[in-house]
Amino acid sequence: MLDFVEALLSSLSGDLRKEVIIYIGCVIQAIWKWRNMVRIKGCNVDVKSVITEAATAFLEFSDCRVEDLSQAIPEDSDDQAVQSESANHIMFTDASWKEGVGGYAVVAINCVENS
Repeated sequence: MLDFVEALLSSLSGDLRKEVIIYIGCVIQAIWKWRNMVRIKGCNVDVKSVITEAATAFLEFSDCRVEDLSQAIPEDSDDQAVQSESANHIMFTDASWKEGVGGYAVVAINCVENS
């Protein structure tokens, strides 16, 4: 999967690359959410819901512009959120716990090397 995503992203440029990264993130987020619902809550998978949630999240992120983010984080916030067009790395994390055991996921993207 990693090789596929790297090959896909290397064939794209600029805004299209950013949109594909956002879309892939939305798909992974929706799959992970439903995975947890199945494993932890015993729900049945509804594939249409997974697709709809990914598409809705993508549209929400697509509507968000970099200029809008400055208003989302109060100036007096203690959070160490960094917003930069020149960031070399992007990291996504998630974790879940069940019966005292943790499951962790980390995706790191090197923007310089496109890996």
